[in-house]
This record gives sequence, structure tokens and C-alpha cells, in this order.
Amino acid sequence: MKKITVGTTLVLPGVEMVMGILERAEHFALQPGNELFQKMLELKTPVGRLQGINRISVAELLTALYLDQLHNFCKWTPIAGSDQYYEDQIQTMVEGWTGLATTQQQAFYREVLQPVYEEVHDWVARFDDSEDSWHIWYVRRLGLDVIIEKGPDYRIVDWERRMQLAAEHQKLADEGELLPEGAWLADDEAKRFVDLLLQQQKQPTPLGKSAIDELDKQRREVRRASRRPRGRTGVL
Repeated sequence: MKKITVGTTLVLPGVEMVMGILERAEHFALQPGNELFQKMLELKTPVGRLQGINRISVAELLTALYLDQLHNFCKWTPIAGSDQYYEDQIQTMVEGWTGLATTQQQAFYREVLQPVYEEVHDWVARFDDSEDSWHIWYVRRLGLDVIIEKGPDYRIVDWERRMQLAAEHQKLADEGELLPEGAWLADDEAKRFVDLLLQQQKQPTPLGKSAIDELDKQRREVRRASRRPRGRTGVL
């Protein structure tokens, strides 16, 4: 198990896993009683939140598996709470998914998903620290692969957030506004810290959240540009 430093970025394999899930899902859907899964494979246009089973939704599921596995190594998840990204994503893929409550769902997990779940666990175990840590992980899909970055210590990030929130509460108090229940007010040292933090404009590393937000912004602009009507251009 290899220990990696903060800010290290890794591209983890996904293409073969994604295609393997799809191949096993197609085989599974042909079995008697599994018509629902065949319907999900044939779903071409998302219906509301439902995405169906396709390359993109499966790649998102793989990303969720990596994130859940990484969170298993994090000491802060019992404190902050950890979303079940895998469960949330599979519910968007399979209509009526209820968390292995039916025989068909149990068989789908066992025959289609369990092999890749174990493979993801093995990959995470190869490079993660030898013991649980307080670090945050940034995880994002990159095509059909997955890109991850080891982020800062959760305790530092949480402390900065609390200091900023306390400064906001103090501002409300100074303006005579009603404070939220249990609001904590910052002392002078905390106020000075928040001022310095805002001045420095601290950001995550290039492949952290700020870069992800910027990438999303650029993609939205490209999509908007592609939807503009085409026609003759020029000066009238």
C-alpha cells in the first residue's frame, strides 16, 4: 500500500470496468424475469431522474464506487456524515431500485456489480495510506476513467469554514439581526484569521474544487453555444 502526498492526482482505470459492467448487464437482462433491466438498457432518453443503464451512467456509478471506497479510509466521515453515492447513482440507473430488496436486485448486484466493486476496492488499497486519514478526496469522472486528488486535512477545512461562519454570525449580530439557534460568534483572533483568509483567496489545488467549477462553467458555455441557431452571418 503506497502512501501519497497531498495534491497528488491520479487517473484510475475505468474503461474496461465500465464495458465489463455493460456486458454483464446485457447478459443478465436476457435471463427470464429480468425484463426491467432490459428496459433500462434500452432507455435512450432520460425520463426525469431516471437515466437507464448506459456508458455514461455506468461511468458515473464507477466514480461513485471509488468515492465511497475512499471515504471508507477517512476518519472524518462519521463526523460529517457520508453520502451513499453508489446507492444514489444506481437508483438513477434502475427504475424502482430499493437497495437489494428483491431477488432480481440481489442477483444483479452479485452477477453484474460485485466483481467491479471488489476491483475498485483493490485499486484504492494499492495507493491509499496504510491507515485511515483525515484527508479529503476530490473525485471526478474523466470520460470513462476516474480522476482523483488527495486534498487537505478535513479538520483544517472544517475549522476555516467554522471561522467564516462565525464571522457571518457576528456581522448579523452587529446589524441587530436574529441569529440562528446555536450560532457561535468569533473572537478577535478568529475575525483576523477570516480577514486574512479572504485576502489571500485560498483555493484548492488546480485539480480541486475550483478547477472543477471552472470546467463545469466552460462546458455549460460550450453547450449553450452549440444550441444557438445556425444561419447566415455578416453585416446587414
